[in-house]
Amino acid sequence: LKWSTYKIDAKQDKVGVFVSIVSTKIPFKGTSKEYISDEIEEIRTAVHKALQICGNQLKTKIARAQAHRSAMDRKKNMTKYIPNASRAIFGVLEDMATDPNRLKRTSAERDGDGGLEE
Repeated sequence: LKWSTYKIDAKQDKVGVFVSIVSTKIPFKGTSKEYISDEIEEIRTAVHKALQICGNQLKTKIARAQAHRSAMDRKKNMTKYIPNASRAIFGVLEDMATDPNRLKRTSAERDGDGGLEE
């Protein structure tokens, strides 16, 4: 299987896959009954499809966890910066309410007019 399709990095992530097949009709390769013969294509495709289904379920779970982690990071950043931003906006609005011409004077002073309006 191509594990990167399922959001799994084979070098970094530790994933173990164990397949257990129970039947009296399985052609085992040796007497230890640990290895299944490679010649039976039906068993190989069934195991491959089962692993793909498990991989899709795992990918869904990983994607949900990443989305949740991302949402929590956004929420953390918002709660960190919103109080300062809202205080600054409130200060500007309060200044505008107290002296509506203040902003005009400030821009005129920046332009070098000395604050005189015509």
